[in-house]
Amino acid sequence: MNHPTEETIFVIAHCLLNPLARVKGIRKPDPIDTKNKKIIQLPCPELIYAGPERGKKAKEEYDTLDYRRLCLELFFPYAEMIETFSNEGYEILITGIPKSPSCGVFTTSVFENQVAEGKGIFFEEIEKELIRRQIPFKMTE
Repeated sequence: MNHPTEETIFVIAHCLLNPLARVKGIRKPDPIDTKNKKIIQLPCPELIYAGPERGKKAKEEYDTLDYRRLCLELFFPYAEMIETFSNEGYEILITGIPKSPSCGVFTTSVFENQVAEGKGIFFEEIEKELIRRQIPFKMTE
């Protein structure tokens, strides 16, 4: 998959379409052009786990068995959908949030407001599940 085509399904982090899910005080994401795109909006595990009034946290604070289990449970029905679309020939492009402790793809936040290379917890679980199912996909931020 080199460039998105009409046969691409965009799987996106929740707050890219719903900035109300973001931690208060965090910059809103740039608007996404959704015109003529096939989109699957993922749930926000942080909002479900810690609520709308949660503060900014580092990846290590979310890296618990309970949170990872929640992420996988939330993703499971989406994995089923993605698998169906992939089997129908659609390319899967998953878009995360830079520096997110949950939805980072290339960068995530770690203790003391530092940024580190790597995926956030939710996207680690997504990647593992899609690899387990042998579904081809790409990730970007």
